[in-house]
Amino acid sequence: MEDSLLLWRSIVANKLLKNVDLVLFLNKCDLLQEKLEAGVRLATFMTSYGERPNDFESICKYFKNKFAAMHQTLTPNPERDLYIHMTSVIDTQATKKIIVSVRDMLLRDALKGTNLL
Repeated sequence: MEDSLLLWRSIVANKLLKNVDLVLFLNKCDLLQEKLEAGVRLATFMTSYGERPNDFESICKYFKNKFAAMHQTLTPNPERDLYIHMTSVIDTQATKKIIVSVRDMLLRDALKGTNLL
């Protein structure tokens, strides 16, 4: 996870990407769910998680907030949008809906830029 946070930091702070909206896919949520059900505590591996509840929804919220806070703090463009999706590649229907949603968002933004929408 530390590697992911370092990579995210470099992407968010990159001035070459300052005018690009970002879409973050937090993948392998199915594996996270399995680990939690097996009794693994996130705080054992991420001390910053502290004594928060060790359930799937709380942990997903924590990760979303952590990545969003880094974006808000480090972005060279406060107007840039960030979209975060929790995904599991094995859940093909949910993944398909997310990809369609992202595609529609990108098309809308492109049309707005041409004053067609």
